[in-house]
Amino acid sequence: MTMVYGSSTIEPGGFTLDDDEWPCDCGCCAGSAVMRSWESCNGGSIDRHRTVRCGSCGAYYRDEDDSGF
Repeated sequence: MTMVYGSSTIEPGGFTLDDDEWPCDCGCCAGSAVMRSWESCNGGSIDRHRTVRCGSCGAYYRDEDDSGF
């Protein structure tokens, strides 16, 4: 976990960023995949991101893609 601080945040004591992974099914081959969801602090705002990585077929999806999450 990462803790971020800032003088103009709504959490003056800091804010812990999430970084989690869990198993899911691949949208391409229905094999075993891993979804990761995490937060980053960019320019003072908290941004959420997601990826799915399949160990069976190698598919990789990001939330920035137009990949049909």
